[in-house]
Amino acid sequence: MMGDPGGGRLLVSLTEPAAEPMRAACVALLQSANHLVHSSTSLDAAVADLASASYEVAIFAVPEGRAGHRAVASLLGWLPDLMPVVLVGVPAGPVARGLILAGACLTLEWPVHAEQLERAVARALRYCRALRREARLEPDKPLSLLLGVSDEIREIEKLVARAAPTHSPVLVIGEPGSGKHIVAHGLHAQSRAPRREGPFIRCLLSGIDPSSLQEDLYGTAARPGVFERANGGTLFMEDITLLPLPEQARLVDLLARGAGAAVTRADGSATVPADLRLVAGAAGDLEESTRQGRLLQDLLYRVNVLPIRIPPLRQRLPDIPALAVALLDRYSARLGRTIAGLSPRATAILQRYSWPGNIRELEEHIERAARRAPGAIVEPEDLAELAHMTAGRPEAAPIGTIDVQLSIAESLPLAEITRRAAVAAELAAIRRALKITDGNVTRAARLLAVSRIHLQKRMKKLGLRSSPPNAPASDPEPRSRR
Repeated sequence: MMGDPGGGRLLVSLTEPAAEPMRAACVALLQSANHLVHSSTSLDAAVADLASASYEVAIFAVPEGRAGHRAVASLLGWLPDLMPVVLVGVPAGPVARGLILAGACLTLEWPVHAEQLERAVARALRYCRALRREARLEPDKPLSLLLGVSDEIREIEKLVARAAPTHSPVLVIGEPGSGKHIVAHGLHAQSRAPRREGPFIRCLLSGIDPSSLQEDLYGTAARPGVFERANGGTLFMEDITLLPLPEQARLVDLLARGAGAAVTRADGSATVPADLRLVAGAAGDLEESTRQGRLLQDLLYRVNVLPIRIPPLRQRLPDIPALAVALLDRYSARLGRTIAGLSPRATAILQRYSWPGNIRELEEHIERAARRAPGAIVEPEDLAELAHMTAGRPEAAPIGTIDVQLSIAESLPLAEITRRAAVAAELAAIRRALKITDGNVTRAARLLAVSRIHLQKRMKKLGLRSSPPNAPASDPEPRSRR
């Protein structure tokens, strides 16, 4: 029999105002059971909160009546596949079965006893964590689970989806530790990638001894080199500018031959096939490397067909909480314990730091915090070094808030200042809702608790387009989880 899964990160919300007493009771019961509970008082707020993907289980309070059941049935299609849902207030019978088929994990009748609710949440947590353990073993997973949830990462996901079905080389540019190998693996494992069934080989040129470079690249009769091992798959060659110029010239020739490519082993024992897709990684300006003579112009032309740039972590503050929670999951599992998440003050410390080492440095601090934290939540004292380094720096705006910047002349009448501030706040709120929903006006209207027609009128008045660049022109209905 499995043991207690420990405290979890829970979202408790309601589908209608009539369920408020239910929601408040569930929050109190779960907090007393040492769970980290976030509470949303509206369905639209819950959808916005779920966009962060940092919760393990969602609990929804559903009042009696068909309206509440319809609301939660439509909501289930929006939730992440790895998030079990517990519904409180659903009667047993066909309604419960229907909602479970729609995607709910468990349903409980109201009133619910503390032990019953805790048992249901514990079961959902075990299910969630088992799903996530399996998901870690599957390479074909969204980059947002590995790199973050910001607009920059969403754009990278679009570029990966565009590049994956082709055979062309890809250039991934980013500072050390920014996750270039994650993007490279995402290109290889993407569902439409033609070589996803083949091997993914990572060649870290900075870690190869120059005296053994030929053997490592081309292999010998005793062991294959990276080109031979990557045959039929993808070769991620990191720090491409560290490859000596003669080897760069041979690589250009290899890429030019395409499907018939082959290499001769370093000891001359055989010629072996090397039909591969190259993903090249670089940390700096390759044009400058070419001017300095460290990179052949021909190789730059070959690999720069589909460039993907990863911004440094300091430019992606919204990614830090999601990344920190994902890393906490990994390290707490290795330590054989459960850490529910980070306190708001600990999260603020992470967002004040500049992260010169990017994700790699974040991993080090999160692993240290996971070992130090005595309880189920990481507190500022578990990030002592970062707290000391960031002392006195201004705190970043909490994730989920609307940042309104406005410059108004003090000489204006108070009524005009108020009017302009209201317009600025409305503009910021609509822009944020459109970002969260990828330009989907119907979903943005739900998020803002207004009708679609009203939102379209306001957008027209404020000069906002109905969808951002690259967003779909129409508003498709939410797809089913099943």
